[in-house]
Amino acid sequence: MKTPAINFSGDRTIWIVTVMLSIISLLVVYSASYSLAFNSKGSSAEYYLFKHAFITLAGLGLMYWVHKIPYRKFATAALYLLFFAILFLVFLMFFSNTSINEAKRWIKIPLLGLTFQPSELAKLAIITYVAREMHRRQAILYSFKEGFIHVLWPVVLVVLLILPSNFSTAALIMFVCFMMFLVGGAHWRHLILLFLGGILLMGSVIFVGKNFPKVFPRAATWNERIMGRLEQKPEDVAARLADPDDFQQEQARIAIANGGLLGRGPGKSIQRNFLPSAFSDFIFAIFIEEYGLIGGSILLLLYLILLYRGIAIALRSNTIFSSLLAFGITFSILVNAYVNMMVALGIGPVTGQTLPLMSMGGTSLLFTCVMLGMLQSVARGGDAPDTIEAPEEETGETEDLVPNPENPKSEPV
Repeated sequence: MKTPAINFSGDRTIWIVTVMLSIISLLVVYSASYSLAFNSKGSSAEYYLFKHAFITLAGLGLMYWVHKIPYRKFATAALYLLFFAILFLVFLMFFSNTSINEAKRWIKIPLLGLTFQPSELAKLAIITYVAREMHRRQAILYSFKEGFIHVLWPVVLVVLLILPSNFSTAALIMFVCFMMFLVGGAHWRHLILLFLGGILLMGSVIFVGKNFPKVFPRAATWNERIMGRLEQKPEDVAARLADPDDFQQEQARIAIANGGLLGRGPGKSIQRNFLPSAFSDFIFAIFIEEYGLIGGSILLLLYLILLYRGIAIALRSNTIFSSLLAFGITFSILVNAYVNMMVALGIGPVTGQTLPLMSMGGTSLLFTCVMLGMLQSVARGGDAPDTIEAPEEETGETEDLVPNPENPKSEPV
């Protein structure tokens, strides 16, 4: 009896880049977790290495399993994903008692001793939902009442549920959805309205953080990170070092400077002993310290290759749903990566965003692999008979979306 062979289909380059980033992450996490192991009783760097290796292998297994699913099935799953994402976010906001620095971002699973970050599920759900609804409502998307608002309101709801505890993730989701609206053919008036709404929301957050810090504790933190950074004078060294965020970025800059062109060598980082979250939020700085500017450039190139291949998959997809799904997934992963790098370089405020496929962390890594599996499913095509039905407002009955002659990608899925 022959054992069935494992068949990797989809985009070969994405498989190679994903495996390369996973291998690199094992090396860097092993080095960066030494300080964590030192401060944790009964733990060692090897423990965190094996834990991260197990999660990485599980993520790659999920990626392989998901990429075998015909992408049309993700359209049906979008509604279920969105329902559970909203359910978890509501539970997180009102019932979760697991918080760090006044931020509720995790749900604790008592029996397993694990934590789950609902915002990662929400990110995946909302990207899939937007791609689905923009496909279904393409012919009536110009109408705000019948088309655009039906796509927009779940995005706004998810963003508002995430916002109190995780401003950066809420902002990234809104930005990715805005770009999906832009490339998906939303009316320019609706895009302007959405942009102005985002500016108004940002202004409200800053106002509340500055004037009512006790009403919305996290808003004060955001105000300090955004406005405090703009108001701070470069020569005020003492104030910078006293601030925890500035201290982290100062240590990250030292790590990058220590790396030079070729780096100090694998496992020889010094700043891992001083840099908080060296194994997650600031892993890019540790990577450059050990592997230098050349290593950092190679890492940046790998993410750019991922961007290029993801956009290529989106462009050659034959439906609006598959095209927007590929674009949303690719753009989400890459924006997350570059925000993390910008924070390590001191270009932007501290956000707490991980480096996809590199940082140590279960929920983020697993959901990144799931999204890459969905991207590979789009790359390999699909042959499921499932259809994405048009809304009743448009057709009067439930039937397949009629192709729009002005947009060949609006054919039924």
